[in-house]
Amino acid sequence: FYRKMNLPLPRYCPNCRHKKRMEQRNPLKIWRARCSRCGKEIWTSYPPQKQEQLNIYCDDCYREAIY
Repeated sequence: FYRKMNLPLPRYCPNCRHKKRMEQRNPLKIWRARCSRCGKEIWTSYPPQKQEQLNIYCDDCYREAIY
């Protein structure tokens, strides 16, 4: 498949690649947060350390932002 699609061969075994992908996922825990736009209290899967770096919106503000 890799040669047919002209892709480089993987450097790591499948188990190692899977482990790296799983490490990049958010933890399976829910935290309280505030919407960055309206200040409403919401639940998010982003830990508090990441919440400071990201704009986290409630459902209503998110819909307004994308439409």
